[in-house]
Amino acid sequence: SQSLIFTAGSTGEAVLGGAFTGKVHGFSTGGKNQIDLTNLAFGGDTASYAGSAKGGTLSILDGSSTVVATIKFRGDYTHSTFILSDDGSGGTVITDPPRVTTLASAMAVFGAVGGTSTATATQAAAPTNPLARPGG
Repeated sequence: SQSLIFTAGSTGEAVLGGAFTGKVHGFSTGGKNQIDLTNLAFGGDTASYAGSAKGGTLSILDGSSTVVATIKFRGDYTHSTFILSDDGSGGTVITDPPRVTTLASAMAVFGAVGGTSTATATQAAAPTNPLARPGG
């Protein structure tokens, strides 16, 4: 069985163009690594992970909820948010961006991932004091 091993602290992309039956080790939960599935056209797919602290399986489902690919992971990815995006060449890239706590952080991560959807935010006007009287 094959293994795909990302070294701790590394950045980079692994390109998988065919069937992969091994396990992924050391995949960054901070968005530093990517897996490019060149044989899986991007468009309407979703990712679903099931597993434990020891490992699990990432399933990629098409728009009709049919599993079109699975990847086994070793390690704890139970709190991961796997993101699928276009690789720019017709394939699908998988990343696991860092967890975010603010809208600005979420937008920064989303922009860094390179998804095809767009998000916009508007800056709210400065808050007003509801107890202040006009002109005073």
